[in-house]
Amino acid sequence: MLKKVLIFTGIVAGLGFLLLGTGFGSYVSTGLGVATSKVQDAIPIEFEVKRAESLIEGIIPEIQACKKVVAQEEVEMDYLRQDITQIDKTQEKSYEKIRLQQAALKRTDDQFYFGGKAYSRTQVENDLEKTFETHKSSGALLESKKRLLAAREKSVEAARTRLEQVKAEKDKAETVLQNLVAQMRQVQAMETVGSKFSLDGSKLTQAKELLARCQKRLDVAQRMIEEDTAVAETIPVDMPGARNIVEEVDAYFARSEAPTGPDADAKAVAVRTPRGTPKK
Repeated sequence: MLKKVLIFTGIVAGLGFLLLGTGFGSYVSTGLGVATSKVQDAIPIEFEVKRAESLIEGIIPEIQACKKVVAQEEVEMDYLRQDITQIDKTQEKSYEKIRLQQAALKRTDDQFYFGGKAYSRTQVENDLEKTFETHKSSGALLESKKRLLAAREKSVEAARTRLEQVKAEKDKAETVLQNLVAQMRQVQAMETVGSKFSLDGSKLTQAKELLARCQKRLDVAQRMIEEDTAVAETIPVDMPGARNIVEEVDAYFARSEAPTGPDADAKAVAVRTPRGTPKK
């Protein structure tokens, strides 16, 4: 069966080139384009809108996953910075020790005192050799960790930038989608009325095209995040004010100790009446 199909296809292609010449390919591609366009136009706009909504919502888990990866990388960088600080301190101590032992060995003495204890020249030389090798190894490790930290910082910064771009594109696509839904409902309402009117669908078409372009850009940005280690935290603008505990205590006891009823009226009169005023 497959052989027959292939033979038939070959015959059709041969006849096409025979009748239309080299332009046969363009006829075929044009026909396919027209057919594809008709199929796309036949799809209900409601279906296209629902599909756009699902695609936009589908990127939310990817954004959350990217934010998690960025947070994990930031924690790893914190630990890496701690390691670098610790190695730096160890390197400073070993450097001081090396310089002291080196200065001592430059003398012609056969015995040296460190920390109140005597050591032979051979012991000091052996200890200096060991300390020096350890110092060099730690220095190489320190440089390696610093390079790793710089690479991770650069990667995380790039991930934050891409994440912000994707979030911005997502917000833009959602806005376009909302406008498209509103316009679609308006068109549906006008069609329901059944009045005779001439509707300009250019804006609806532009909205569809813009939404499609936004979707493509979202797909590209999502693919970039998936391929690279991909947040950026937002900058807080509302900072809590400092508490005035003294004013809070005064206000609280002013409310709780305020008298009520006849006694309150009597106290209020007593407060308003100056001392020493004769009673009538």
